[in-house]
Amino acid sequence: MKNINVLDASVANLIAAGEVVERPASVVKELVENAIDAGADKISVSIRNGGVASITVTDNGSGMEREDVPYAFLPHATSKIRTSEDLAAIGTLGFRGEALASIAAVSRLHVTTKVHADELGSYMEMEAGELSDIYDMGAADGTTIVVEDLFFNTPARMKFLKRDATEGGYVGDILTRFALGYPDISFKFEENGKIKFVTPGNNSLRDCFYILYGKEYSDNCREVEFRNEYAGVQGLIVSPNIVRKNSNFQSFFVNRRYIKSVLLQTAVKEAYKEKMVAGNFPVFCLGIAVNPALVDVNVHPSKLEVKFSNEREVFNAVYWGVKNALAEKAVYEIEFPSEKNSAEEAGISDKANRNEVGMFRDAANVPYIASMPEKQPEPRLAAPVKTAVEKTRQTSWEMPANPVWQTPKILKETLPPAAAEQNENKLSAKKEPEPKTEQIRMEAEQALEIPYRIIGQLFHTYILVEQGDELLLIDQHAAHERLNFERLREQYRRKETFSQMLLSPVIIDFSSMEHSRVMEQLEFLKQIRFEAEDFGGNCVAVRSAPQGIDTARLKELFLEVVELLDSRGSAEEIVENALHMVACKASVRANDALSPDEMKALLRQALSLKEANTCPHGRPFVLHMSKKEIEKGFLRIV
Repeated sequence: MKNINVLDASVANLIAAGEVVERPASVVKELVENAIDAGADKISVSIRNGGVASITVTDNGSGMEREDVPYAFLPHATSKIRTSEDLAAIGTLGFRGEALASIAAVSRLHVTTKVHADELGSYMEMEAGELSDIYDMGAADGTTIVVEDLFFNTPARMKFLKRDATEGGYVGDILTRFALGYPDISFKFEENGKIKFVTPGNNSLRDCFYILYGKEYSDNCREVEFRNEYAGVQGLIVSPNIVRKNSNFQSFFVNRRYIKSVLLQTAVKEAYKEKMVAGNFPVFCLGIAVNPALVDVNVHPSKLEVKFSNEREVFNAVYWGVKNALAEKAVYEIEFPSEKNSAEEAGISDKANRNEVGMFRDAANVPYIASMPEKQPEPRLAAPVKTAVEKTRQTSWEMPANPVWQTPKILKETLPPAAAEQNENKLSAKKEPEPKTEQIRMEAEQALEIPYRIIGQLFHTYILVEQGDELLLIDQHAAHERLNFERLREQYRRKETFSQMLLSPVIIDFSSMEHSRVMEQLEFLKQIRFEAEDFGGNCVAVRSAPQGIDTARLKELFLEVVELLDSRGSAEEIVENALHMVACKASVRANDALSPDEMKALLRQALSLKEANTCPHGRPFVLHMSKKEIEKGFLRIV
């Protein structure tokens, strides 16, 4: 009996579709790439129910001839390449001829298309990859493709999709990347009848930053332009004082194709190394132009990964481009031993080719750089010396020319009634000469019900306490964090209110994917006392927050909480972690000077905890040193 079967075409198409069409965002990506390859300068995308119910992509590109329409949806049918040699230097976004056939195999599809020279366009319907109808009709120049009931014939795949808002967020995210990679194209994104964003298509990357990421980011952008013998780099980076807790606002484009690359991320990270605290992520959009023959884009079904023939030179170009932009002055590349003779090998080592500042003039044998200006600025940057470049010129990557706390640091509800009243009186009364420190210390000791003596504060971080024959060192932040966490957890269990309305809402910009996630989890956020609402575009207005959160730290806290929403833990684990974050941000910090009353209030409660002597992260907040240990250290006893 024969065991090997030749699969039916319909089954084979479903298997192929599984490699290309993972979710609605995959469909949008493939259709938009085709629109860009068709020369469109206006692209509109509209989705319903996260793209599962329908996806409509309209462009004003070249369109398709009537006889080409049905062939475009056959497997491995493409107008992008013809021979195997074409794969060696791919200059288009699409090239495999799989996308349209894969999309048609798992949906009900409608196509309307017209080329500029024809009077009539063509309309075609397909269902599960089978042609239903095709005829002539009046249409605008370009192509409109409507994909309905995605995965209707593969219900098993529907189970792996997330909620509509999340899937819509993925669509918005991929369109954001296209808008950044093609600022010369106007993109319009509409979800469930609501316009999410429209980019102007005026060839200004900074304007796209403003529309997609918000004013704060666009106002703090720095231009990047750099090239070496192998690659050119252009784009925008945001100042290191404005960072994110994730990499959602980072984009790389190789020959205008959006990619993900650990190599390039490492290059940027190294360039920011001395400018940014570890654990934060910079915001940037960088385009890398490389000779298409020296980069392989055909290494992954999603085309999100590429291989460079010379990874080191690409790394150096990105690193020094970002480094120069951050320095805002000439930065010279370190000469590695293996590169000592690179200038001589390039034939540009003679002194005649150097200008008065020691940089190389343009060499005659300039390599091909895709999407880069034909004429480079003088003097040209060449290894081993690198420097910041002048203002960018009109290209596809053109950029336009253009407190100390006054209130007690320990939360009021954590103070004893007498201490809270005392602090209120202190704030309302006129400022009087402060009594001597020793007198305050004695009064604080008398108010304590247990025999502690507060010695003082060490490094504005640790509280020193004498208790019997022991010296206690209290980490003020860790102790306060534990107290706040226990209070918040108990209030959450009892469903008590522990939020405060803000005098004015805090407006936070998100990526499209993050915004959709927040909108989907508004009720959950209320459980941990964040009240937020849609503020238009991808912005969210936070109107109330947990008590004790400094407004300056609210944005950072809210962003961290939003990241938790995408974790795989249970609802209880997410709440617990969120309360950890709130407790941490509401606590005094290291290097905060505390008054005697504040130290007294903190110690009264922290030292009364019988079972917990660590912060929520597991760090101990109290260290014990016995009198005997101290005397041994001074050799008083042996």
